[in-house]
Amino acid sequence: MQPAVLVENFSLSLNRVRILHAVNFSAAQQGISVLVGRSGSGKTTLLRSLNRLNETIAQTETQGRIRLDLGVGLEDIYPGEQTPRPVSEIRRLVGMVFQSPNVLPLSIAENIALPLRLVRKLPSREINERLQTCLKQVGLWEETEHRLESSAETLSGGQKQRLCLARALALEPALLLLDEPTASLDVHAAASIEEHLKELATHYPIVLVSHNPRQACRLATQLTVMEDGKIVETFREHLPNASEITEMLSERMTELV
Repeated sequence: MQPAVLVENFSLSLNRVRILHAVNFSAAQQGISVLVGRSGSGKTTLLRSLNRLNETIAQTETQGRIRLDLGVGLEDIYPGEQTPRPVSEIRRLVGMVFQSPNVLPLSIAENIALPLRLVRKLPSREINERLQTCLKQVGLWEETEHRLESSAETLSGGQKQRLCLARALALEPALLLLDEPTASLDVHAAASIEEHLKELATHYPIVLVSHNPRQACRLATQLTVMEDGKIVETFREHLPNASEITEMLSERMTELV
């Protein structure tokens, strides 16, 4: 089976500073590909390259190719021999959840309904059906069905993050990107998110950045180690345990001193 993500010899500079160096990376059609590495190793930049989000914050220069399966087989998402889809469509099909829950200052229901209305132009009946489906997918329906018109700000941190995940799912993405999605949550909320991610990974390819070796071990079906904007190791079978990951990252840091 062809991969869902294929990065080939990809380099990226922001404001003329090279961040990624000839990266080669792939992710399967199902499962969770976890990126680990020290701060500044390029994990988040690589993640944001998969939906061209780096271009929103800085002057971006790229070389190489990134191809994603967005529903019709692998296709380039950066300009090259073929003209890619519009960036807005790429970002709709590549859902992203960030470290801090970024709920809209609206009701719980409108956090999902508004993007569906503006981006997908869906009728109210379909929006309501998708609202319920997506909230159930992240285990939030029973907790919110009687207060959908309440402000999303009244939710707990873990509930807000699940709402953000539901909002991404509502747009029917082909790929999910998660940038440390549990870093700002307590242990119980993080465990809930992880359980839902395991279930979602049976239906979606997921690429996830984590600073937590134990979390990486719990979630990864593929583990990729980054350092200094490069991929230094990828494990698909016989994944290392948490202590081995910690030791590996410590050794990488020692080599740089």
